[in-house]
Amino acid sequence: MVTAGVALTFIGPIRMAVDYVSAGVGIPDTDFALKLAVFHTIFNVLGVGLMLPFLRRLITFLEHAIVQPDEDLSKPRYLSEAVDDFPQTARIAMRREVQHLYDNAVELIVHGLNLSRHELFESRDIAATVSASKRPIEIDIDERYEHRIKTLYSAIVEFATRAGAKDIPPDVLDDIYTMRDVAGRIVRAMKSVKHLRRNTTHNTERKQGEITKLYNSLRAEVGRILVEVRKLELADPEDRSSLWLDQERILVEKDAQDAIGKVEALIRDKRISATAATSFLNDSNYAYSAMRDLLEAARAYYVETEDAMSEVERILTLDDEELSEVAPPTPS
Repeated sequence: MVTAGVALTFIGPIRMAVDYVSAGVGIPDTDFALKLAVFHTIFNVLGVGLMLPFLRRLITFLEHAIVQPDEDLSKPRYLSEAVDDFPQTARIAMRREVQHLYDNAVELIVHGLNLSRHELFESRDIAATVSASKRPIEIDIDERYEHRIKTLYSAIVEFATRAGAKDIPPDVLDDIYTMRDVAGRIVRAMKSVKHLRRNTTHNTERKQGEITKLYNSLRAEVGRILVEVRKLELADPEDRSSLWLDQERILVEKDAQDAIGKVEALIRDKRISATAATSFLNDSNYAYSAMRDLLEAARAYYVETEDAMSEVERILTLDDEELSEVAPPTPS
């Protein structure tokens, strides 16, 4: 409307501009169809020129006038029956939905440990950040698990099942099944953190001596794994290495062993009770299981194995039997 008003006001100069441009590009005086096209071009350029100075104000007005609905994080963002018949699209949609599931899970895992995701990912000293994070974050983790994790996982499993019943190339189907397994590991990690939340909150919201230090060390270890997986996510694909994941897995197993040895020493010195030690060891099993699942999910999702170097890394990658040599004994 603004452009039309200005154009009508200055219709004489615009007509002269149409004649000038038409003559310049060789349009005959009697070719009114092309002259009309020139007029529309000038009109549109005039409109853009008039609106550019007010662009930010226009955006602000539209954002207030048209309110964007809150995203329903419980619903699949990429999976639908519409992509079932397009194998490459199905592969991409599955990967993106698993990433969506992981993003939801990371938020709940971090909040379940009474940490801030922003502070954790920006921290230069994770142990100090964890130690300073004492106040419980008020969330209904069971309700959020049901609506942000379980529903998405169900959709992922259903999508993979539908894909298996269709005529899809084997390599695409393998990728879809791999992503389904990655989603399963993410869900298991989330459930492990859900199990240890109550005791973690009880033992860290106020200082209780050695038991608080033990639980803070668990929180810091889970947080560290989340930070390392994020670094892997942000890294260039050619820089992602399964050998790095093996190093992290070995470190997790070593930390699990060290935790058991530390608890045994604390019991002998009567610095923690046997009851508190038993609860911590059970919770540490949940925590280290979550770390293992997160690392294996990252291996399957992020690490490529197509080029020669990746093939060498695959050969050198430690298998579960080798990793079990440094695995901690199961507490009775």
